[in-house]
Amino acid sequence: MARLFRSFSRGSVRRWIYLALFILGVVCYVYVEIERLDMGNDTPAQVRRPAHRKKRVPRNETDANGQPLPKRSWWGGPVEPKEANPLDITIVTMYLRLGSVKRADGTTTEEKDYLEWMRTWAWLTNTVVAYFDDDEMLAAFKNIRKSQPADKTILIRVNRTDLSSFDDLEDVRKLFADPEYPKFEPQTVNPEWSCAVNAKYDILQMVLDQGHIKTDTLAWLDIGLFKPLLKETVHKKNTPFSLELPDKFNASKIGLSEVGPGDKISKLRPWEIIQKDLVWTAGGFVLGTKEKMQEFITSYKAAQDELLEHDMISSDMHTISAIYTPQMVKRGPPEAKAYICRDGWFGIRGTVTKYGCLAFLCKEAAETRAKARLKSQGL
Repeated sequence: MARLFRSFSRGSVRRWIYLALFILGVVCYVYVEIERLDMGNDTPAQVRRPAHRKKRVPRNETDANGQPLPKRSWWGGPVEPKEANPLDITIVTMYLRLGSVKRADGTTTEEKDYLEWMRTWAWLTNTVVAYFDDDEMLAAFKNIRKSQPADKTILIRVNRTDLSSFDDLEDVRKLFADPEYPKFEPQTVNPEWSCAVNAKYDILQMVLDQGHIKTDTLAWLDIGLFKPLLKETVHKKNTPFSLELPDKFNASKIGLSEVGPGDKISKLRPWEIIQKDLVWTAGGFVLGTKEKMQEFITSYKAAQDELLEHDMISSDMHTISAIYTPQMVKRGPPEAKAYICRDGWFGIRGTVTKYGCLAFLCKEAAETRAKARLKSQGL
């Protein structure tokens, strides 16, 4: 040892530096090993546990009363829950396999069309609760939604036997088979289609009963309503978007999109609405608080039953219009607000501007607020 010391004494300073670093490394290694053995699972991730040592059993994540303990951050402090956005909307939708559906304009909607339109759901950042009666379409929708966090999508398999609107299928078939019954494609010609669109309110009741709505408001959104977003002139491809409550949304009312003049239709009888194919609002996007939506569902199902008792039925739009006729409005449905959009708004032309009005207003509201936040941050 004395000889080694004398050699270092005669050597350069560099040798002393190397020796000091070596000793420091040994000390650090011993210290980390001691800490690792003492701390168990709290050991820093980069220090590996010897293979022969068992992992520590995780601590109980509940208190003495069985209640979950607050989550801890990586430094040991409590994790602050993310503040809920009061403007957020949970979106509910459904797909039922109906095959080819002939439309009023002579076109036919096929399953491949829905698969194409569903692509827009990959960009929607809201929480979505979607019901399917077909495993293939459910799997396709799941694949489309994989671009969103897993907790943003709830997929539920449903059978038509779970939907009370399909209990009336045979009665609807008999009505539509009557040559004297009004004939408008597909709402008074295709019995399965009529039952399917009226089943929206079976699904809305189901989603409330199942407790999937964690936001103050929810909305029904037809699975193909946002098909205009597939055009680059309307929406940039693969760009995420959100839906939020529009400015000055009245939580005491149900939000709808106006298609026809409400003052005129509100003076008609339900039969005139079906006979002349007149509607006040669209049914592709229905917005409301949980409380008001429950009231609306109750009013809708009562109106549907009453119409069938009098040998009348058509689409969900006709049922909504019937609710607010003098004969039915006295039963006290929740007040409705019909939003009006003009052709060309949002870069969209055609009837979809009217039928999807409120949905596009919710999209625009979220985008406007996002831009305002960026501007306030100087970005």
